[in-house]
Amino acid sequence: MKQCDSFVHCSTAYTHAYKTEIGEELYPPTYDVDKLLEITSMVDDEMVDMMTPKLIEPHPNTYTFTKCLGEHCVRTELGDIPFSVVRPAIVTAAWKEPFVGWTDNMNGPNGLALMVGAGLCRVLRGKPEVSPNLVPIDTVANYLIAAAWYTATTAESGKVYNCVNAHNMTTWKNFADGIVKWFKKYPLESKMFRVPKVDVLGSDRSDGTPLLKMWTFFSHTCYAKMGDGLLALLGQKPFASRAYSKLEGFSDVLGTWLNNQWVFEEGNGERAMELMSDEDKRTYNVSCKNLHWNTYMQNYILGLKTYVAKEKDAKKSTKGRANMRKIFYFDLAMRISVSAFLIRMLSSIGLLKKRSTRMTWLMAALFANSTRFFQEWSIAAWNLIFKVSKKPLLNQKYTRGTSGGAAAAAAAAGAAAPEKK
Repeated sequence: MKQCDSFVHCSTAYTHAYKTEIGEELYPPTYDVDKLLEITSMVDDEMVDMMTPKLIEPHPNTYTFTKCLGEHCVRTELGDIPFSVVRPAIVTAAWKEPFVGWTDNMNGPNGLALMVGAGLCRVLRGKPEVSPNLVPIDTVANYLIAAAWYTATTAESGKVYNCVNAHNMTTWKNFADGIVKWFKKYPLESKMFRVPKVDVLGSDRSDGTPLLKMWTFFSHTCYAKMGDGLLALLGQKPFASRAYSKLEGFSDVLGTWLNNQWVFEEGNGERAMELMSDEDKRTYNVSCKNLHWNTYMQNYILGLKTYVAKEKDAKKSTKGRANMRKIFYFDLAMRISVSAFLIRMLSSIGLLKKRSTRMTWLMAALFANSTRFFQEWSIAAWNLIFKVSKKPLLNQKYTRGTSGGAAAAAAAAGAAAPEKK
């Protein structure tokens, strides 16, 4: 490649997600690229699928695995061409450019937010205190431009930029609450299944707590079956069970990020900005320190409604508010009816003292409206009893060395070593 002054490779901050501390450096790949190509060329696709879980260890999925191998290929194949690697964390909607709240896909948090807004996702299996590293797409673009400029200007090759937001982070609970808050203010015009509400619930156990599974069953599976039954009675095509099946798969993919915390080194971006002019620093800002989360979440939801849901007037939401009121009262009536039926049934078999019809409906209404409180109280009690960790990791800083995450990475690499032979 002639006259190439700078080559920038866009990777991901989670190329080595099995580490808890990730520096701005190129790590050895977890599998030999040539060996992988040789193996996969000798077998059919079905066999590759069967081998994949073992091949990608210790990575959580094929995305981070292939990104890891991609970084290695860039380092070994470019020769004398100056290059840099930019590692974005979890990419979200635009902060400022090209338009406030702009996004064009349903990947990652975007799909999660739309499922919450539609009332489909009611329970997230994750740790509410974990702080995800969310970075707006325009900040990522600025990082790519800054890295290209710095490499071309200094001819310094092999520099890595962790494109993260370590100084102004939120938590999964606050992120979920922001989604619910702004989708209630600006509800979706169509395809709303229930009133937006979501709880981030989980534990240190990888398989989740029995209580969490119970609430997932009542909040997702039961409503999906009832929803499909009602749609079938109305002569419409059922979709709820299929949607919840996709949601379960989506939750499994996000599980790694909903339950784990990483500490990233970030300094190369700031050092690149120090060489920029004042005007360029303002134009190609790579810092999220001034991002106001409440305003950003409002623009994020409006952006999803405008650019993904294709709504013409996202703020007006007249039809959406009318639909949400209907859904709220229908949902309340359903919960009271089911509660009354259960109370009557228990009374008929002698488990509850018989009461008047008026008292039955009163008890049903109280029970139906107390389910959210009971859900949160039961999960909190479980976490307290089994001493689930609640300590946030916001104040941790990256430190070089072989302790902590580096030791875990070394152990993981050692475990995978036999597969490389």
